[in-house]
Amino acid sequence: MPPPSKKRRAERRAADRAAATTTSGRVRRPGAAPLPEDAGDADGHYNDAEAGRYSAQNAGVQADLAAACLRFMGLDGSGAPPTTRLLLLDAGCGSGLSTAAAAAAGHAVVGCDLSAAMLGRAVSAAPATRGLVWRGDLGQAPPLRPGGGLFDGALSVSAIQWLAPSSCSGGTARLDAFFGGLAAALVPGAGAVLQFYPRSDGDALAVLAAARGAGLDASALFADVPHAKGGARKTFVGAIKGRERGAAVAGWSPPPAADCPICWPRAGTCGLWWARVGAPLLRRG
Repeated sequence: MPPPSKKRRAERRAADRAAATTTSGRVRRPGAAPLPEDAGDADGHYNDAEAGRYSAQNAGVQADLAAACLRFMGLDGSGAPPTTRLLLLDAGCGSGLSTAAAAAAGHAVVGCDLSAAMLGRAVSAAPATRGLVWRGDLGQAPPLRPGGGLFDGALSVSAIQWLAPSSCSGGTARLDAFFGGLAAALVPGAGAVLQFYPRSDGDALAVLAAARGAGLDASALFADVPHAKGGARKTFVGAIKGRERGAAVAGWSPPPAADCPICWPRAGTCGLWWARVGAPLLRRG
């Protein structure tokens, strides 16, 4: 049998890479360590050593992703400033890298994470955050008083994939609890932009369904490449709370049904669409 042609070898390499790549864009090479969420428990996975390693290696990435979340909420300083200083929730704040980025943009930020080691680093890095982070499970509704909401917006970086059906037992129960709590925690008219790593289209659509099931009907999946020096495409979900309970968000129209080439092979649209249609509808003080 003749050796495979150069073209055939290239096709095989491409197929091998596709097989080893999750739909989030993260490449899983043969023999590579499992993804963090494979541990099933963030508190158990992120011990002191792992929290330190993650924080040191991902500081730049986390800052870029937090900046993207703020940009997609219109809170990065590029547009009209908020009428008041806003209070934001950083869901899955980890060691405070994304929290610090939001605070640097001039907002008051409260962080929540399950990992005690991560939160310890958040407080050590910025002692002023003591009392502004709390240890809690995103898969349960946050312990906030019911009513008209507390937060003017929410962001999340690389966290809610821990709640996806492929990462935990119980189907979508933890996702549903998270988005139910998020919807209750947001003031009317506020919104959230959450970056996450879905393993599959099924996980991505489960996140979108959970957001809409919690009453955040003005929700959409979108993709963007937020890193200034290139890098992988990242997936986001944007969600807006109506100004009145059960009311539609005025001016909202869902993204086109046709799959966006930027988001392909996952269902969804692109960050440019969200910036044009979703972000302008968010309440800013």
